[in-house]
Amino acid sequence: MKISYSKKYMRFNLFMGLLWLIFASASLLLDETIRWSNYFYMVVSALYLAVYWFQKKYHYLTIANGEISENGIFKKTLKLDDIIAIRYFGGDYTLKTAIAQLTINTQIIDQQDVLTLKAELEKLSAQQN
Repeated sequence: MKISYSKKYMRFNLFMGLLWLIFASASLLLDETIRWSNYFYMVVSALYLAVYWFQKKYHYLTIANGEISENGIFKKTLKLDDIIAIRYFGGDYTLKTAIAQLTINTQIIDQQDVLTLKAELEKLSAQQN
């Protein structure tokens, strides 16, 4: 099961990437000399667009094969059977095992998927008790 980023969160990254791309294009077309700032605009644009692509392709969380994984540059994975505590505070779920911890930000998750995540965590906490 995949838990996706919210469309609003992803559109922001796409918008920012396109905005920086417009800045880069305008600076290249309007300046007679090429400056380091022109390359800076291109790099920032590429980073935002890469983040958008990554979020669209890999989603925020993956729950499969008895594991929950937070997808990112540094992927974090916890075994569902090892979770000893689930805490909800300030819109974040914190899943704790004996040696690791995973914090899930529900503000950047699609609202449909928040309900799915909540149901999965309730099933898990029922197993833990």
